[in-house]
Amino acid sequence: MPVDHNSLSPSSLIITPFNTLGDASRKKIAQVINPKKAFPLVAPFPDSGRTYAALEHESLVGKADTAYGRLQEFVAGFYHPKPIVDTIQEHEKYGNDGGKTRVAATYLIGGLEGVSNILNTIVDVPFEVVNQFGRKLSETSAAVGAKLVGL
Repeated sequence: MPVDHNSLSPSSLIITPFNTLGDASRKKIAQVINPKKAFPLVAPFPDSGRTYAALEHESLVGKADTAYGRLQEFVAGFYHPKPIVDTIQEHEKYGNDGGKTRVAATYLIGGLEGVSNILNTIVDVPFEVVNQFGRKLSETSAAVGAKLVGL
């Protein structure tokens, strides 16, 4: 029989399937995690055999490194060096002083480009002559062939 929800107040409305949800979930979890069924986990590698902590002493190299670090800190305390990355200016980066010789470089590159164009023209002249000769030969042979065929 359907329940009339309009007659019930929100405080008296009880949803019964969710009342036992906590108990049911605890029982299911207890069934899954059953200590009788549980088996101990075994590490995939054997025990190393060490059962105590060994006291270690700093080696000679470590002592020298520590002394060197202290010396660096001492010297840095006197000079207060500034980091290079933060204080370097744009024109000092990577030896970038190209703006000083830009005019001379422009003239040099322009001159080399002119010489290159002249050399390219000299080299291209024989190829152009051969191409023109080939075109004339093709036109002439086409005209002779047309006369032979009678077109």
